[in-house]
Amino acid sequence: MNLKEWSPYPYLLIILVPLVPTIGFIYNFDILFVLVALGLFPIIDKLWGVNHKDFNFTEKQIGFIEKIIAIYLVEHFFIIFLGSYLVSIKDASIFEILLYAGLTGFACAGQGFSIAHEIGHDKPKWKQLGAKFILACQCYGQFKAEHNRGHHVKAATPEDVVFSPKNKSIYSFLPKVIIGSFIDGAKLEAEALRRKGKSPWSFKNEVIQLFCISISISLLIAFVCGLKGFLFFIVQAVLSMIILEIVEYIQHYGLEREKNENGKYERMQPKHSWNSGHMFSNYLTLNLQRHSDHHANPKAVYHELISHKEAPQLPSGYPGMIAIALIPSLWYKVMNPKLEKYLDENK
Repeated sequence: MNLKEWSPYPYLLIILVPLVPTIGFIYNFDILFVLVALGLFPIIDKLWGVNHKDFNFTEKQIGFIEKIIAIYLVEHFFIIFLGSYLVSIKDASIFEILLYAGLTGFACAGQGFSIAHEIGHDKPKWKQLGAKFILACQCYGQFKAEHNRGHHVKAATPEDVVFSPKNKSIYSFLPKVIIGSFIDGAKLEAEALRRKGKSPWSFKNEVIQLFCISISISLLIAFVCGLKGFLFFIVQAVLSMIILEIVEYIQHYGLEREKNENGKYERMQPKHSWNSGHMFSNYLTLNLQRHSDHHANPKAVYHELISHKEAPQLPSGYPGMIAIALIPSLWYKVMNPKLEKYLDENK
């Protein structure tokens, strides 16, 4: 296998990486996932390199990746339930439980939300249900409505809940976007139901559906695993929300669509999203980093996405960019010159 060419087999990382926090907890090396995700992964990303070529997978290879996705959908709940059970039987301090839960949430965001995002745009019923189940496990059931009807319509404009203008730090961005996502998602789902002549206070409301499932999962975990298990579940969900929104901060940082003469925003184009062709982290995120094409061609599924070389390019994949974003002064030092150069060259 040529590591410099796209292959279906490295997508196996999707089901291997989420196990790392649990391995660290079992062997009393809790910060293992921090070292791996924010230290080792950016190095591997750099060494593995960038590839902007189209995928050109065969039907058999796509089928192999689809099986990985199906396995992960089961694994996602298993990891969360296993973590809740382990903290209930192991003599661990509150700090250790919180750390393990947070790192599991990090992993669930990295793989779970990436997969939910990609398959949530696909048509097969099992993928739609799988995406919803992941969102329910992370207590973020409004995301589908907010993302599809809000973000995809308003991306790279101040009207977008996840708009991240230049010089806005991740720490001022996060509270607004997480609260705003819940409000906007609920509002958009209610409006969609009213247009169909249906009540937003019915079980037809997908936001209500998914939060009922979230409550059911939390009660099941509390019943089986006790208070420690319940705490684990809630903390991993909150941390996964934070990681997801850090990624959304990265994806459109400083990029804004202009208004034309009639007051409408210009069409969404690859230039309005940051792209990354880093192979390793694209394998980890089911090609989520080809985000420029995702917005330019939202109907394209993960193996059809194009890496637009003319789009603004991130200097690293998402693991490295998350690490940088957590230090605002470093983020501005790295990203503002790249942003300014790109905007100057593409006036």
